[in-house]
Amino acid sequence: MIRRSLAALCSLLVLAGCGASSLGGYEPAAPDGWAVLDEGTEIYVRLGHIRWELERECMEDKGFDVHPALDEAELAAWRPVDRAAPILAPSVEEARQNGLDSLLPGKLPPTKPDPAAGGEFAEQDQDYRDRYYRYYYGEVDTPEASGEAAIDPDSCTARVHHEMFGETAQPGGWQPMPVPATIDETASWEMYYAIPAVVTAAESWRTCVKKDGYPSFETLGEARERAAATTGEAKRRELAVTVATCVDASGWREVHTASWETAVDRLVTEQLPQIRSWRADLAGILDNAETLVGE
Repeated sequence: MIRRSLAALCSLLVLAGCGASSLGGYEPAAPDGWAVLDEGTEIYVRLGHIRWELERECMEDKGFDVHPALDEAELAAWRPVDRAAPILAPSVEEARQNGLDSLLPGKLPPTKPDPAAGGEFAEQDQDYRDRYYRYYYGEVDTPEASGEAAIDPDSCTARVHHEMFGETAQPGGWQPMPVPATIDETASWEMYYAIPAVVTAAESWRTCVKKDGYPSFETLGEARERAAATTGEAKRRELAVTVATCVDASGWREVHTASWETAVDRLVTEQLPQIRSWRADLAGILDNAETLVGE
């Protein structure tokens, strides 16, 4: 992961036409903050591979020997906090052609098998695939009395999750691996939207969008959700063009990258104790998990 120096960042801010004051005063991340985060991430990726190996073993015990693929590239690229700024919004031309598709969240969690990856699993008949996922995730239902999904404790996701993490499976079929809420994607975006340059640009963007007759969305994510819920492709693209045009008019693109880097550096600095704790917890889990493989 590339670490830009403070001098390089300041140069970027000058080129972007905004000073450090517009970003609320840049404070570099703690010297080992990103290194600690990277160490935790490496352990997380290793645990992802071990979990998938244990889940395959579990499925083979149930009589299934052809498996969907794990999205290796997605897992290898995953970071709880990403220094690279995400796409802010499509260009006006991209919005005209594709709507707000570039703002869609990732297809799958980074350690979830990808049914669309093709290969031998995709060549199996529908009955095999349906039965595979039924045993993999378990028979999940939603009792009307409680309104909560139930989890089959004998499903492979639930069994392996309990073996590795010592936690009772959460309701629903998929079991996420632990990432502190203080450093998840939501926390990064919350820190980003608090950067003064973003506050100013976002307010200008909201005013621009509202002039075209749309609600005053708080975030670009809200605009994407509105577009997804809009009936008719033409109307969705019309909203997308307005969103992209107003992003340009507000000057938001010019401050986006520097603001994102400032936000995540601050997040890593402020949450370093939690990041160290997360890394230590994962290291302990890894020691146990490696003894489970091949048992």
